[in-house]
Amino acid sequence: LRSAVTEEVATWAARALYATAALIPFASVYFASLFPSERSKLTYAQKTLIPLPLVAILTLTLLPSIGLIEGVVLSKTSEPEISFNLIQHTFYALYIIGYFSWVYVILFTKFFHAKNILRIQLAYILIGTLTTTGIAVVTNLMLPYFGIFSLNWFGQIGILAMITFILYSILKHHLFNISVIATEIFVIVLELTLFTQIFIAQTTQERLLAIGIFGGSLIIGLLLIRSVIREVEARQHIEKLATDLRSANER
Repeated sequence: LRSAVTEEVATWAARALYATAALIPFASVYFASLFPSERSKLTYAQKTLIPLPLVAILTLTLLPSIGLIEGVVLSKTSEPEISFNLIQHTFYALYIIGYFSWVYVILFTKFFHAKNILRIQLAYILIGTLTTTGIAVVTNLMLPYFGIFSLNWFGQIGILAMITFILYSILKHHLFNISVIATEIFVIVLELTLFTQIFIAQTTQERLLAIGIFGGSLIIGLLLIRSVIREVEARQHIEKLATDLRSANER
């Protein structure tokens, strides 16, 4: 968005920026619901209903002309000024705030019932998430209502607080298995990159090819994640057996 030469490219970059930002509260709801047990399960209603607002928001965000972002005005001396459809911007803001409020209800409920190491882990997650959302909601959602874009970059920087605190909790207190997380991050970044190629394609043939590549890589990526999870579970099972055997030998 900030390096775009033409306003058309900047407009599509802004749409991509706000579309990817919409994924954060969506993923956070799943994270908060399933944490801390890797074997937690969602109900059919949760699986069905949680993604519906995201699908609607992504559709509104990525649609040209009648979508959330109508255009971008570039400036050499200040931040790009994004022209929003105010009604849809209100829906977008309510989606972000609503989903993160849902996240905090879940996390605070678990925090007050947790003990020992789990309570510490939840505290780190809450600190990082509250810091990030407190910054981003003001600079990226509220201020643009008043035509203030000078701090629009701050939300992207603020996400580092959320990442840092969760990463610290992972490394310090072994929140999740690192190899699984690394694989999931790799697959997600790859799929997002391939997904954007669908909208960048110039011809119908290129777009169909991009859709085919995206679909094929998505299947391979999911199989890769599943295989890594199974490998980790097998290794954890072996480690548990080894510990039990060691204890039996000592007795």
